[in-house]
Amino acid sequence: MNTADFFEIGVKNPTCIEGISEDSLRALVEALTVQIKDKKFANVVMSTGGIEVKVQFGPSGSFEGVYAKQNGKLVTLIPGTSAKGLEVFEGPPSAINPGDGWEVKPELTVKYLGQPTNEAQWEIFYAARKSVLNAF
Repeated sequence: MNTADFFEIGVKNPTCIEGISEDSLRALVEALTVQIKDKKFANVVMSTGGIEVKVQFGPSGSFEGVYAKQNGKLVTLIPGTSAKGLEVFEGPPSAINPGDGWEVKPELTVKYLGQPTNEAQWEIFYAARKSVLNAF
């Protein structure tokens, strides 16, 4: 499959690169834009093995997850807001742990993981996806 048949890449603003430094590469990457020409590929990524991967968002803009279709079944790669499960994170909660789009579950962490009530002392904790992810 030739990706040029499905995607169009263009520079959204002029960029002058005098050398190949990290800053110059960042400037080039930030200036690029990808436009999908074939709408059937709007939310689909094809792996090199031909497995279809979908990034799904709900009508409210909520991130609903990333799924791969294998043998006719959807396999969850990244759980979204529709997932009912909890994820376990190592260390205490912070601005970057577990990161954007997650809601820490203090009551469940204390009750089921036996952690102290002071979150700064936690070694592990539970978190679930937030209902709407506008933090990205």
